Amino acid sequence: MYGPAYGDEMIDIEALRQSARRRAAARPRSLFDGMIRDEHVGGIATRSYTPHEKMTDAIVYFSHGGYGVFGDLDLQDAYCRRLATVLRRRVVAVDYRLAPENSFFDAVDDLESCIRGQAGTTGVILGGDSAGGAVSVAAGDRIGATVRALILTNPNLDLTLQSFDRQAPQGPDWELLHRAFTLWSRPLPLQEAPEFHRPEKSPPPIFLAVGSEDSLVPEARLLATICASRGWDCELNIVNGRGHGFMSDPDSADLVIRRADAFIRRHLAVS
Repeated sequence: MYGPAYGDEMIDIEALRQSARRRAAARPRSLFDGMIRDEHVGGIATRSYTPHEKMTDAIVYFSHGGYGVFGDLDLQDAYCRRLATVLRRRVVAVDYRLAPENSFFDAVDDLESCIRGQAGTTGVILGGDSAGGAVSVAAGDRIGATVRALILTNPNLDLTLQSFDRQAPQGPDWELLHRAFTLWSRPLPLQEAPEFHRPEKSPPPIFLAVGSEDSLVPEARLLATICASRGWDCELNIVNGRGHGFMSDPDSADLVIRRADAFIRRHLAVS
């Protein structure tokens, strides 16, 4: 499967997806003290991670990265295991639809549908990595008050890519990102894609972590600056010396998730 041509080049979508599946399969599976279950919610594949000792005040819904064109429930399985273990809350990973077959807005529909189908009166925490961060922010905007917090790592916030720092040493692949997001943002042209780093209304409390070497630092900083100027809660964590995708490193991931846990505890007022 190929995406559309750009000059003489095309995106080999199937090759990207196969490569992502191979990487995921090669990673060791960490032990998890709880139950992991694959199921479908309204026709959407999900994987839930339920620790044996868990809090019941909120469910965490996680959206994986992958440029909007690849990724599945296996891609960030280790991330979800750590998240459920440290936060001591059920984590539900959502296998949202991808481009070019579907759009960013279809992905948001999938996440929203899963949340509305499962959450009930339980609070919602939305987590997202890279492209999944944008999916989580958009779903949170739709769902509203039941969303207690956002946990965003390496998030793509400016889908127009105007904030992307091409001089940063360890960001996402620019050419791939540009081509992929052109597909993902349809039917909108890329220059009219959502800009989640410029919120117009108060978002849920945001925990935001990005590597210092990542091309996405400028949009993360702008989001944090706007929130601070308007009295909205956004905690920005710049992880020194790390680039895009640092959550695949266990030590960095544990550090960030423990900081996120402290943030969540403050906002959900639990001990």
